[in-house]
Amino acid sequence: MLHAKIARSTTTHPTERYALCITAPDEVVATATSSSSRLAQDIVFVIDKSGSMCSDATPGLDEGERDGITILDLIGHCIKVAVECLGHDDRVALVCFDEAARLSFPATSMTDDVAMANMTDDNKRLLLSTLDNVKPSGGTQIWSGVKKGLETLRRADPVDGRRNRSILVFTDGLDVSKPLRGNLHELNGLLGANAAWSHTVTMNTVGFGHALDSRELFEMAERLNGTFSHIPESSTAGTILINRSATDLSTYGSNLRVTITTRDGVSSTSNLGAIRIGQTRTHPIAHPSLDDIQTMYVSVFDGAEHVVTPVDLSAVVDDAPTVLACWTKADLVATLQGVVHAVQTSAPTVALPYGTEQLAQFRTRHASNGAVHPYIQGCLDDAGDQLRKAVEKEKWCSAWGLHYLRSYLHATRHEIVNNFRDNAIQHFASSAFGVMQQHCERTFLATPPIPRRAPEPRAAFATRTTRTSPPSTLNATANHAVQPVGMSTADYNERYYSGGCFHPDAPIVMSDGRVLPVGQVRKGDQVSCGDGRVASIRCVVWSLGRFEMVTIDGFTLTATHPVRTSHPDEGGWMHPRDLTTNRSEHHRVVNLLLDQHHEIVGARGDDLSSTLRCCTLAHGFRDPVVEHHYLGTDDVVRDLEKIPGFYDGEVHVSFTRNDEHISGIVDGPHPDDWNSDGRNR
Repeated sequence: MLHAKIARSTTTHPTERYALCITAPDEVVATATSSSSRLAQDIVFVIDKSGSMCSDATPGLDEGERDGITILDLIGHCIKVAVECLGHDDRVALVCFDEAARLSFPATSMTDDVAMANMTDDNKRLLLSTLDNVKPSGGTQIWSGVKKGLETLRRADPVDGRRNRSILVFTDGLDVSKPLRGNLHELNGLLGANAAWSHTVTMNTVGFGHALDSRELFEMAERLNGTFSHIPESSTAGTILINRSATDLSTYGSNLRVTITTRDGVSSTSNLGAIRIGQTRTHPIAHPSLDDIQTMYVSVFDGAEHVVTPVDLSAVVDDAPTVLACWTKADLVATLQGVVHAVQTSAPTVALPYGTEQLAQFRTRHASNGAVHPYIQGCLDDAGDQLRKAVEKEKWCSAWGLHYLRSYLHATRHEIVNNFRDNAIQHFASSAFGVMQQHCERTFLATPPIPRRAPEPRAAFATRTTRTSPPSTLNATANHAVQPVGMSTADYNERYYSGGCFHPDAPIVMSDGRVLPVGQVRKGDQVSCGDGRVASIRCVVWSLGRFEMVTIDGFTLTATHPVRTSHPDEGGWMHPRDLTTNRSEHHRVVNLLLDQHHEIVGARGDDLSSTLRCCTLAHGFRDPVVEHHYLGTDDVVRDLEKIPGFYDGEVHVSFTRNDEHISGIVDGPHPDDWNSDGRNR
């Protein structure tokens, strides 16, 4: 059972301050592979195996120094080490996903029963062999993997005894597609339908590289009491894996909650995540006097049941250093939350100076307390070093800084050790964690290295598509599916395409001042490009599929089509999704190829006092938001010229992709071959 006490400080603040100290039993951990003195583990590893996972895991090395190791090789190696750290009582399942997910281990029958396998020596060999045979392909749909992983964990055969149930998700990038309301909405729905069970599991996420939606990985992990960790490049994979495994193996219980009820009947609950064997978690009590509190209790899921521990409000100990460290931690969490929010919502020219100033102010507030507690000094060191660097330069912040801030924020809030570098978080380690950490590190060092192979030239990564089926062509037979290169019918059923396009009814301004729906213009028509400029339409480009779109004052376009406003003071290029929160799904879109200027004017509202400037195909613009390696270049023109109908001024196309980015246009289905919902007949 947990032990809870209240610590008080009367010397470090104008009024008394309190902190709740929660300590888990310090059980003796003899060996990490035995569950006799720790929780047995039920772990579902969820691996992104999309085409981008075959990318170079060592992009920083010169061509001659590369070893041919891919991101998927590296993640597979990490999981192998984690598996070797487990004992026979621990159970594992492996889910692999691209745009769909499947249970890869253990092998199951054709029934709906889903099993997890104990990590006997034979099953470890089978799992390691399965990992060796995972091949990258397809795009990325994270929700498919998360859903399958959670369902696998939920349907696992019940066993006696206490177990730590968790899902660990590895991915390297952004979703090619996601449910219309987003992954988090779907996760909330699944958890709402399984509310009691959801309080017994944890989900942790690990993101590799720079092209991540770490915000969503962070939020999804947080929703299930877990943490997000970031692997910026291959050399840090070991530190993340070792500490993640040690954290899981030393867990005493999860879903740790503190519930406080005041004398006027108001209750509040704080979820602290998990607690390790022998660890003391601290939580600030945000009440000026304990006399305001009627009851306080702590609950934890110990792997078998939820155990409640009442807190004795009369047993208060004076412990100023602990209270000060607890409130410093809370201040650091609040500071980082503010910095992350600023980076997410503001331009770098505003967010980065703000972040730098907030971290400097944090150091000023706590500079005199570094000698009071070593954790406080660690916070001061981190705020002046790596945390500061994360917001020091725009290039650093976009490449790794924001991901790192989120990872550090979760580690601080949940009081876990997730690397060997950051000073403050090392103070969260318990003695049991230290034993597990040493065991996992020894296992990592003893595991045979990833076999090297002749590296594929980097130029090949720029041209490789993520599908392997042969190109499709337009087929006049209505019973045959018409698909873009290498895409199956499931691609259309499950994904959204993010090519920048307009809804056919979106109103645009013509050269003579008339306003017409963009779907009604034709080759040779003259359109306004703003600022007195005019261009002639060379070709009208149609596409069918499923598209996530937004509407801005009556002008509807895809959520990622770069736009800028007509007012010079309102900034440069931006994405429509950042201007409005509405979302809709449409199945037919259109874009234009112009003879010059490559920009059209979208009408907003009933008059032309407010307009949107929208780029068109082959625009050549270089702003970071609007620049595109294919759609913004003459490459798209050369491909369009190959499609029947181009010289008549109208084509129907489908987009192809390279590592989740649009990289080609091919002859696509005609509207007569499609139903009204955007799918093949």
